[in-house]
Amino acid sequence: MRRTAADAALTRNAILRSAHNSFAEVGFANSSLDAIAANAQVTRGAVHHHFGNKNGLFHEVFISVTKDVAAAVTQEAAKHRESPWAAFAAGVETLITHMIRPDFLQIAVADAPGVVGFTEWHRVNRAVGVEALGRAISWLHDSGALVIAPEDQNLVTLFLFGALTEGGLAASRPDGPSVAEVRDGFLSMVLRFSA
Repeated sequence: MRRTAADAALTRNAILRSAHNSFAEVGFANSSLDAIAANAQVTRGAVHHHFGNKNGLFHEVFISVTKDVAAAVTQEAAKHRESPWAAFAAGVETLITHMIRPDFLQIAVADAPGVVGFTEWHRVNRAVGVEALGRAISWLHDSGALVIAPEDQNLVTLFLFGALTEGGLAASRPDGPSVAEVRDGFLSMVLRFSA
């Protein structure tokens, strides 16, 4: 019996969910494809068919995790469309909140640089994070909530992305600042870039 595209998508998604849970709970090194397949109720062959190997599967989970965070940030910011600054603040808080989740820390911070390599890890983070932050900065500028010279926006975005990443990591530590402290500190810093 031939499988439909819908069946294949369901199988792929089940494997990704199972892999996400395993990588988040026990890390990449301690995750087994046999256990991931069993928890997804598929064969190990299905895992290989869709993702090639364990590294390929992890890469897809890593991309999925970063995209999920970006989607959550966009969704939360959209609730505050009446005020660009409020939307930006809500997006920043949502990002920090997601960055300190144990699954994100294990997959995207602890394991991803070693598994996918630093270059690919940076490319994925930059593609999702820097682009989204750049759009937000441009929107703030266009709305008049923030005044940054257009020729400076790309460089400012890079600086701010680095600061926000470090702030999120700091908030993940038991002795680190709270989400609110990182959010407020970051927002204060953003305003300093305004002309």
